[in-house]
Amino acid sequence: MKNLKFKEFYKNLTNKEKNTLITSIAELVMDLYVYIKCLKCRRKLPNELFFTKEGCCWCSIMDYRKKVYKINKEDLFRAYNIEHKKLKQIADDFDCGETTVVRLLKKFNIPKREKTVSCVGQKKKTSDGYILVLYPIHPYSTLRGYVLEHRLIMEKHLGRYLTSEEIVHHINGIRDDNRLKNLRLFKNKSEHIYYHRIYFNKKQKKRNYNKYKQLRNKK
Repeated sequence: MKNLKFKEFYKNLTNKEKNTLITSIAELVMDLYVYIKCLKCRRKLPNELFFTKEGCCWCSIMDYRKKVYKINKEDLFRAYNIEHKKLKQIADDFDCGETTVVRLLKKFNIPKREKTVSCVGQKKKTSDGYILVLYPIHPYSTLRGYVLEHRLIMEKHLGRYLTSEEIVHHINGIRDDNRLKNLRLFKNKSEHIYYHRIYFNKKQKKRNYNKYKQLRNKK
């Protein structure tokens, strides 16, 4: 309906009016695609939306990258290992995020800092429900020095370190329950997945059998 109204309106116009209408539409379209030059980086961008008071969007990205590249190894080592600052504090000092700090620590090969004896053994719970223990001497500990508790218990029982491929399974499904009776070791992920499939099939068979019993008793 809208297209028909516009066609009728366009037919009634004179040639001059048609030309003025076409030129006005063309100007509106061209305003959207006009390329403006940035005075800072001299890039050409299509709209004023890409520009701020400091410059264009590319300028802000490049300024942030320059800040990160200006961070020296000595300053980072002093803040992390000598002053013993937290990652948040280091990130605030250098005007960057925690992920960039972690990436730079790995890039500069800065060793993990030694925790005090009083701090070792502290526990905390993850969002998944697992318990982490502070044990920075462990070879498979995280950057912050934490290890999963159920893996440590299995290692103590076996008297050796577990490999990265080996997986410790909770038998009752409760991730907080780290008793030795509740833990089972698998060589790799494929064995762990295979066990879960069999366990799930057994449960399903039991449910089907119970349903069959109920239907039979009703008859």
